Formats: sequence, C-alpha cells, structure tokens
Amino acid sequence: MHYPPIKPVTRAEVVVLVLFVAGVFIAIGGFALWKASQLPPEKAEIIAGLNHYGGWSLGIGLAIAVIFFLVRRYLP
Repeated sequence: MHYPPIKPVTRAEVVVLVLFVAGVFIAIGGFALWKASQLPPEKAEIIAGLNHYGGWSLGIGLAIAVIFFLVRRYLP
C-alpha cells in the first residue's frame, strides 16, 4: 500500500498540545485540592492524599507551562 507523506508538526500544533497537557494537570490538581477542602475532618487520610497528589499535579502543570513559555521566549 502507498501511504501519503506525513506532514511535519507545526509550531502551533505543539503549542496547543503542550498547553492542553499543562491545562489538564492544572485542572486535575485544582479539582483534587477543591474536593479535599470539602471533605469532613474524619476523612483525614483521604484529605492528605488529595492534598499531596493535587499539589503535585498543580505544580507539574504550572512547571510545564512556565518552562514552555521560557523556552519559547528565550530560545530561537
């Protein structure tokens, strides 16, 4: 079979993909922290887990966005 040539990825597609991934991490982290704040104190183990993983997810998403911005800004 003959397949058509694959077109290279454009810069705009990379921007959309990276910002989407960062947004998903930020949204999941924010949602986990929000749900942790709504739980009663009796569920301290679940709250601790949500705070831990929600904070990490939020931090990873923000780090992806900031690093991507810096790379786009200062590298050719």
